[in-house]
Amino acid sequence: MRYFSNQVAEITEHVYLSSVGGVTQERSLEEHGITHILNVATELQDLKYPQDDLMIKRVSLRDSVTENILPHLESLVDHVDEVARQGGRVAVHCIAGVSRSATVCIAYLVKHHHMTLKQAYRKVYKAREVIYPNRSFWASLVAFEELYHDHSTVEMLPYICGMEPSVYQRDTEMRIRHGWMGELGTMWLFHLVLMLVQVYFA
Repeated sequence: MRYFSNQVAEITEHVYLSSVGGVTQERSLEEHGITHILNVATELQDLKYPQDDLMIKRVSLRDSVTENILPHLESLVDHVDEVARQGGRVAVHCIAGVSRSATVCIAYLVKHHHMTLKQAYRKVYKAREVIYPNRSFWASLVAFEELYHDHSTVEMLPYICGMEPSVYQRDTEMRIRHGWMGELGTMWLFHLVLMLVQVYFA
């Protein structure tokens, strides 16, 4: 998991997904030619970056099922697209690069690369295998796809802990088959800690 904590994952030639660990390392930013940062974490609105010439956009979002990300998605993905069309390279990040920033990258591919939601999720998941948007963000992604494709390729299905996207069934089964219970446990523990941090800062 240490690799993912510092990974700056390439989604497209101009769009990258990262945790805070990746965007606070000058070598990583230089290696990928990052010119812009999109920070979508409430907890990191005062974060200092290692390069002074970066163009920074900050949007305060919580990784919570009570956070409605849908009203923000269009302006966020349009900002990412504007950077890409101008030839810049933008790193989208939150704390872990798992939920908030992953949701933005998926939505960007749906609108500006004309992918289905399922295709966009698979592409981002392939680049960064720890992504795990929360249930509320998935519901927003389903609604976002319906805005641009008139239907959704992902269903929200009832599961043990509530509604889950249909794409998770295959991923969970694959992790179990490969004996990744440790990673799944770590992921759930991380989300618990993140929730406690958000309650503290609320």
